[in-house]
Amino acid sequence: MEKILLGTLLIFANIILAQNIQMDSLTKTKRLSLGQISNSDDLEINTSSNSIFALIKGTEVNFRVKPDLNAKVLGQVNSGDRVEVLDIEYTLLDKYPYWYKIKTPKNLIGYAYYEFVNLNNSIDEVKEMIFYFENPGVKKRAIKFSNQIPMSRPLLEKIFPNETVEFLEDEFEGDVRGYFFLVNGLKINVSNNQEFIHPWESGHESPKPDNALSDFFLTNLLIESKSIKDIYGIKIGDTYKDIKRIRGDEINTFPGHHIMSIFISPNKIFYQVSGNTGYENNSNTPDISPEDFTIEMIKKNNWEINSISWPSPLW
Repeated sequence: MEKILLGTLLIFANIILAQNIQMDSLTKTKRLSLGQISNSDDLEINTSSNSIFALIKGTEVNFRVKPDLNAKVLGQVNSGDRVEVLDIEYTLLDKYPYWYKIKTPKNLIGYAYYEFVNLNNSIDEVKEMIFYFENPGVKKRAIKFSNQIPMSRPLLEKIFPNETVEFLEDEFEGDVRGYFFLVNGLKINVSNNQEFIHPWESGHESPKPDNALSDFFLTNLLIESKSIKDIYGIKIGDTYKDIKRIRGDEINTFPGHHIMSIFISPNKIFYQVSGNTGYENNSNTPDISPEDFTIEMIKKNNWEINSISWPSPLW
């Protein structure tokens, strides 16, 4: 008898990341919240000179000769200072991966840690997550993703030096709904907060993913590779029992449109899983819709993870 179509479900889990940043080395005092900096309208791109400007969000923020916490300090900038952003660097230091190359109001050039430079003035919530990459023959790496960092091909090629980085349009029935980068089983959805229209239409410039300081910022990640683990160490191919063993929290369910969702409250990471329903060998197989899937069915048949998404589901 033909096997019943496998269902899908979502599991999502809240993540609280320990920033563990040595604040005294980055700035002499704790950084200010976004609400404490001056008007975000001051952030702008000078289209005539292609200069990109941002505001500092911290008091006496150190900027250095190199993108390294141990590098020589050239000076400090303060909350509300308007700096020109020249470039972005990615380092192999897990705790301090991203640095902006800036020019201060006094025309000094140095590197400031990304958390103290407000480049994306359109986000209403900072979202960050670490995932672990374990490609064969390559040392395990922890990579932080943030919606504060502009996504571009040059930056992703620094993060994934041995991989091909593609930039693609997300189309549906001829309409461009968005853009995404694709690299080694990782889909990075991005948005430039503009209406998505075809680049060949009059008056619309083509997206520029090859600019190191692009105007594309991360919105969602979709993982479809077994070599990538989430912050808990969960990966594609793991099962319900693995999730229960690793997380140890109570899993709840609720019905959705064509899916059955289960969650560990509140939400951040989502897992899509599928598995047997238990009716595969039954000659009187009922017509089961995803709305009829139950947590008991998932437990009994130990459904398996097919993909992982953050910070919202991409299926």
